Parts: sequence; structure tokens; C-alpha cells
Amino acid sequence: MRLLLALLGSLVPAVALADEVTPPAPTSVAAAAPDADATVVAHTLPPTDRAYGEKWSREAGVSAGLMAAPGVYAATISPQFGWFIADHLEISTIVSLTRLFAGMESATVATAILEPSYHYQIDHKTQMFAGMGFGYAYLSDQGHGATYAVRGGIQFVVGRGILAPTISYELRTQEEKLGAHSLAYLATHNALRLNFGYTSIF
Repeated sequence: MRLLLALLGSLVPAVALADEVTPPAPTSVAAAAPDADATVVAHTLPPTDRAYGEKWSREAGVSAGLMAAPGVYAATISPQFGWFIADHLEISTIVSLTRLFAGMESATVATAILEPSYHYQIDHKTQMFAGMGFGYAYLSDQGHGATYAVRGGIQFVVGRGILAPTISYELRTQEEKLGAHSLAYLATHNALRLNFGYTSIF
């Protein structure tokens, strides 16, 4: 009996030691702190996928067209840049170079116009707009003066671009030097221009 008790006594400490589980060594993993600067930039920069006509969307492109006035015909090319400062409200800069012909006379007209315009969305692919601009004009051999323009048209969204047939009426105020029937007079009054343009949205 004493031998049996001695054997049981020697087994108990061994079992107790075997049951002890050594906890794993703690591992310290430093959490990656977010880049504060990157977070600020992400929240302050406007997204680049804004729809046309939304605030901060922009467009840049060129249009070409014909101008008709009593006895005067002209071809025009007009690079332009526009920025929507609010939904549907755009401020555009339009620079135009026009070559005028009237009988045996010809002239070149350069204009730069700042134009606010309002854009009305018909559906997700079509808009109509109207704007009124003012700026500077120079007519070769006739001097310079103010220019006023009213412009309107329909715009069709094609991918990330805009196709736009437009019509505009322009009034220029160059000093008249050659009389009421001169090229300068005809180019200044009743100038109606038809344009077709394409701009890229970004």
C-alpha cells in the first residue's frame, strides 16, 4: 500500500506540469497610422469625374463657323475655355479670329470675350444654354473697340466631350473711318454667326 501511494504521489506533480500551458509571447504590431496629408488632399480636391454642368466641372475646345451680315461673309475659328462656378452657371473665355469678305474688301477681326452663361439640362445627354458676353475687338485697318455678344445653342454629351451647334449675334463698336457702307460698318452691325464646336470635359 505504501508503495502504491508513493507511486501516485510521484505522478501528480508530473501531470500538473504537463497541464500547464505556456502562453505565447506577445507580439507587438504597430498599426499603420493614416497619412494625414493624404487625407486632407483627398477631402479638399474636387473629383475629376464630375458630370458636365456640375459645379467645378470644366471644358476646353474649339468651334468654327460662318458669319452673315448684309453684304459680308466671314469664316471664324474660336478656341474657348469654360468653368462652372455653380451648378448650371458657367464663366467662359472665348477668343475668336475672323476673316471677313465684302466685295473687293477683306479684313481680319480678333476678339476676346468673357461670357457668363446658364445651362438647362433637358436629359442626361442633352442641354440647352444661353449666354451674354462682352470684351475687346480689333479690326485690321479700322482700330479697336468693345464687343458685345449674345450666344445660345444645344449641347450633346458624347463620352467626355460636348458637341454644340450654336448661334450668336455680335455688335462691335470700332470707330468708323470709311463711311456708313464700308467693311467696318458692315462688320460692326447685324453680325450673325453660326458655329459648330467640340469641347472636352475635365
